[in-house]
Amino acid sequence: MLRLDEQEPLSPGDTLFITNHLSWARGLSPTWQVTGCFYFTPDEGDTLYFETSSGRTLVETVVGSPVFLGETDSPVVINEINYHSSDEHDSGDWIELTVVEGEYDLGGWILRDERDDHSFVIPDGVTLLEGDYLVLAGDIASFSTFFPGIEPVIGNYGFGFGGEDQVRLYDSQGILVDWVDYDDEDPWPASPDGQGPTLELTNPSRHNYGFENWRSSTDPYGTPGERNSVYETAVPDPGHDSPLPGSWRLLSAYPSPFNGSLHLRVRSPHRGALAVSVYNILGRRVAVLKRNVPGPGTWNLVWDGRSRGAPVSSGVYIVRLESEDAFTAKRVVLLR
Repeated sequence: MLRLDEQEPLSPGDTLFITNHLSWARGLSPTWQVTGCFYFTPDEGDTLYFETSSGRTLVETVVGSPVFLGETDSPVVINEINYHSSDEHDSGDWIELTVVEGEYDLGGWILRDERDDHSFVIPDGVTLLEGDYLVLAGDIASFSTFFPGIEPVIGNYGFGFGGEDQVRLYDSQGILVDWVDYDDEDPWPASPDGQGPTLELTNPSRHNYGFENWRSSTDPYGTPGERNSVYETAVPDPGHDSPLPGSWRLLSAYPSPFNGSLHLRVRSPHRGALAVSVYNILGRRVAVLKRNVPGPGTWNLVWDGRSRGAPVSSGVYIVRLESEDAFTAKRVVLLR
């Protein structure tokens, strides 16, 4: 049971977001009321009740297919973090971003630590393509002294990252795109805290919200502007004798944000019926995309941003593929 703190009155059309990850949810929309935290996981078939303080039930609903936002991926990824340089190689704090797929204009995007008043706005004219890297440096002069020739580098953001902190990335609409809540104590690696190495993501295609996919760089001072030193292949290589995919997989959903059509690339291991569902942030299914695939390969689907023929509103949506041997979900943003 979660007992809510006192809330502002809700008017028709208002949204109250109840979450177990306050910092993430507060970035979804500046107009929403956000509260929490609850420490239980609703499972399929559970009944959720929303009651008044006097015990009167306002809402009663059975959980259908839960959508766990933590299992989604961002197309623009926080890929490397340098939060405490060594004394002999003090390049200052810096963050590296990369793009998994597509092309993104990052002008107006915002970098923050755990404090909302610590903000750096990326200037206009900064565009990243798939595989590109961008370094956001706290002090460009210090960074360039130790990493000459690394470009692009922007910054001088005037605040630093601590040993237990957050790196948050918002788009130009103020929507939280990616975040990392890291630490300098076990199970997180300790050597990035003043010993020289950085925190590196093992692969930009993997989730970066937990410690599982982060390592200390094997390069003594990190790898800004290039592939991480701890890079691992996201999907095992099937080998030359088996070029076909081994399971259903949602490879990409782009562009995001989008305001027209969302293009989805799906990998299939064999012939069969393909179904991909789109859910809104409240967990309601708004669209199902289907097609029959004649055999193994990569296939394209398109969502036109509509539900039963009517345009859906701007916001965060979850695209989910499920099969008997796979589950994949990605978060996308629709802007009207």
